[in-house]
This record gives sequence, C-alpha cells and structure tokens, in this order.
Amino acid sequence: MEGKTQEQTKPFTINKAYFGEELAEPVCPFCREPFTLRFDLTAQRINDLVCTNTECPYALNENLRLTVDALVEQGRDLLQAAQLAAHYTIEPDEPVTRERFAVTDESSANWVLRKLAYYKAKRERMVELARHEHEVIEARALKIIEPLDRQIFFFEQAFGDQLRAWTEAAIQGQKTRSVQLLHGTLGFRHKPGKLNILDERAAILKAEELGLADLIRVRKELNRTATKRFVLDEPDSLLAELVKIEAGEDVFYIKAEQPEAR
Repeated sequence: MEGKTQEQTKPFTINKAYFGEELAEPVCPFCREPFTLRFDLTAQRINDLVCTNTECPYALNENLRLTVDALVEQGRDLLQAAQLAAHYTIEPDEPVTRERFAVTDESSANWVLRKLAYYKAKRERMVELARHEHEVIEARALKIIEPLDRQIFFFEQAFGDQLRAWTEAAIQGQKTRSVQLLHGTLGFRHKPGKLNILDERAAILKAEELGLADLIRVRKELNRTATKRFVLDEPDSLLAELVKIEAGEDVFYIKAEQPEAR
C-alpha cells in the first residue's frame, strides 16, 4: 500500500456479485458499514480498505489486521482476505502469526483438520441440542393447542348448521352472498368442480381406445445414461451438437475427525 501515487489508484466501484450477495453499496465485512475500496491499476488488485466507522473491529483489533495480512500473503486479494477474516473467531490462546495461516507441513495441515473437527463436532452438538429443545417446545405447544382445537371443533360443529341457515335467510333476495359482522364474515363462495380419477390406467386405455389422444398428456425426456453412452460412441452425430458431456475431475475433499476418547 505504501509508495502508491495518486495516479496509480482511484476509487473502486465494485460489482455486487463480488460479495456473493445483493447489496446496494459495498460494505465493510467486519461492521457492515459503507467503505471505500481503492484499486491498484498496476497490480490489478484491491490494495486498501477504508472503513468510515471509527468503531470498526478492523481498525481497533490488531489481530484482525494480522489475520488479513496473513491471508493476503497466501495469495488472497485484500477484500477476499477481509471477508474470510470476518468469519474467523480469534482464540486468545492462539496468537495470530503469518505462519499460522500457511499449510507448509504435516503439523500445520493437521492443525487445520483439528480445528475443523472441533467446530464441526461442536456444531453437531448444538444441532442436537436445538432438535431436543424443539421437541420439548413442540410438546409443550401441543398441550396448549390441543384444548384450543377441541374448542374450535365444538363451536364449528355445534353451531355450523345454524349459522349456515341464518346466513341463507339473511342474504335471501340480495345480490351479496355474505354478511359482515363485528367478529367476522359469514357467506358463500363458489368452489369449482373437481375431477376425481378413480382408475387412471383404465381411463387412459379407454381414452386411447376412443381416439381421444388430446386427453392424454405424455412427458418426454432424454434418458441421460443412454444418451451419454450414445454420444460417446457416436461423437460426430447430429445429436452430439445438442448435448454436452462434461469431463470428470478429481474433487478434493476434507474429512476432519476428532480422535475418540479411550
């Protein structure tokens, strides 16, 4: 950042897609306040973050700045590093150093896996606790809701026919089909007729027998397995121009595990 002249930098208007979310204006990853981005035209990378919030954690917390610097040193641009650091909880017993954020040997790789395993296990415990709490709350809610449902059932069943008869008499001879009362509305609305198919297979066969093909809806789709096999065998076919086979690739995976207590 040092040694940059005014000609080498300019205010940077960033594309919203860079943040991975729809935002009206660029905001600081740490405090969500608007900030200014400066763009190094020579290096083609963001080289400065200027947040307008004097209480921003990035301005006040040296460990956060060290974390961002360490991530930048590993090849991230400054904004990407800041977005990552905003998700990282710095633990007091682990000082932030540039080496801490570099995987260079078995020990550093194992440190990352250990941290992943710890947080994933902790998350699973929280999910299980939340599920248990949800079950307790749901059971408690049912105890409250069930007697209310019984009351609703009673009033709808005990007075439903009387309310209907009274409403029919009240709207007789009028254009309106409802009566508005202080605590609600009583009325009639037209419900469209519904087709119930008793035996769909037999109905389809009968429609075909009667020549009523327009009553039958047929869904067509390619058999992906067979199509892939055909295109691989016949790469010059006209069909091959209309479909695309993506080549398989090695996908890196991370499986973090906590050692079981013995």
